[in-house]
Amino acid sequence: MGILNQINLFAVILIVTLLFIFSPSALAGNEDVETGDEDTVQAGAATVPLQGPSGVIREIKRAYQKVESVLGAPLQRYLEWKQNLRDRTGFSYSLLGLWLGQRASDSLTENKNGLGQIYRLNMGWKLVGRGTGHVGGIEARLEYRSAFGGAISPSRLGNEIGVAAVNPGFVYIDRYDLDLAVLNWTQMLIDGKLGLAAGRLAFDAYLDGSPVQSATAGFLNRAFVLNPALGTTGIGALGAVIKGDLPGGFWLGAQIHDANAVSGKFNHDAFDQNEWLKAAELGWTPSPERYPFDQVRFTYWAKDARTETDQPSGKGWVVSASYKIGERFLPFLRFGHSDGGGGVLAENALSGGFEFSTFPNQTWALGLGWSEPSRKTFGEDLRNETVLETSYRIQLFQSLSVMPNTQVIINPARNPDQDTIWVLGLRATITL
Repeated sequence: MGILNQINLFAVILIVTLLFIFSPSALAGNEDVETGDEDTVQAGAATVPLQGPSGVIREIKRAYQKVESVLGAPLQRYLEWKQNLRDRTGFSYSLLGLWLGQRASDSLTENKNGLGQIYRLNMGWKLVGRGTGHVGGIEARLEYRSAFGGAISPSRLGNEIGVAAVNPGFVYIDRYDLDLAVLNWTQMLIDGKLGLAAGRLAFDAYLDGSPVQSATAGFLNRAFVLNPALGTTGIGALGAVIKGDLPGGFWLGAQIHDANAVSGKFNHDAFDQNEWLKAAELGWTPSPERYPFDQVRFTYWAKDARTETDQPSGKGWVVSASYKIGERFLPFLRFGHSDGGGGVLAENALSGGFEFSTFPNQTWALGLGWSEPSRKTFGEDLRNETVLETSYRIQLFQSLSVMPNTQVIINPARNPDQDTIWVLGLRATITL
């Protein structure tokens, strides 16, 4: 289905949402509160943490932030023009490009090199309630991913070296056509205490959104970026999310996503198939301002059996915790458990580590992860996998960073002849 046909489908969803938005009860709010483009939309003292760091609005915000760099900010006038556009119209955007090259010390085949690229155009447009506690608008993301240079993608390199759950570059896939991966309406209500999003969603922006769960963070391995014991679906799944504040810094949320979604494609039959990934979340943060770093969240998930792919149902839970110490040190810990169904990669997974700002423009990351591969997904008698990963990100310019990366994978589950495999990588990121 082409992009125009996708837009027609989502127009129905947006029209229904707009009818709710413009109801008198929804419009009753604090007219004097300025919400801005914070990580989580704020109204007075209330904040609901709707998105994680890989969300459209969160990525846009990082593109607008002034960051320390080694060689300065040659695009300063461009950044000021973007800021002025957002202030005048409520429309904001970011352009993101990521390139990753990896080389493994060993492989089941002759393929030891992986090259991958990701391009994103993120767009956010506040259309109602600007300057109030009930701001609402459209979020969209146009995205493309592929291998390049005649090499396989880093994600496929993980398969070539025989890992099951600790893929060293899983975000960089090669079967992802140019796609309107995100198109949804996001609405804040009750002075920002309640948030909802509906439409085509990037599930990883809402499900267990740890501070390190981002393609631009300091980690590349699946063990740290996306819990291997978490049920998943494709980016661009039809779905809905709702989260609301509770007293004492707690929040409660629920979400549902099309279980048959495939990244880079649109599933026309989601409602006919009626097979879903569902989750409930309970979280805590000490204060709204600290939410992006200081948080504990527990997520229970369940995924329906998929008829066409003969995949069994699955369920499990994950917990993530992080707390920033001072302005430089961010440790984190994540654990997950599942019954092995739903196509999940691991029955149990544990990871922990930290990001440390050695200088204002440089960050060191170090993490240790362990996974017990799912027997329902991969079969019996597989070894448990362990990965040690470290990276050093250097912000060369305001809009350009480079990050050398080293991973040591111990006991790759599907490569019993190797006990240790090294994966060396280099990532470049441009944000405009």
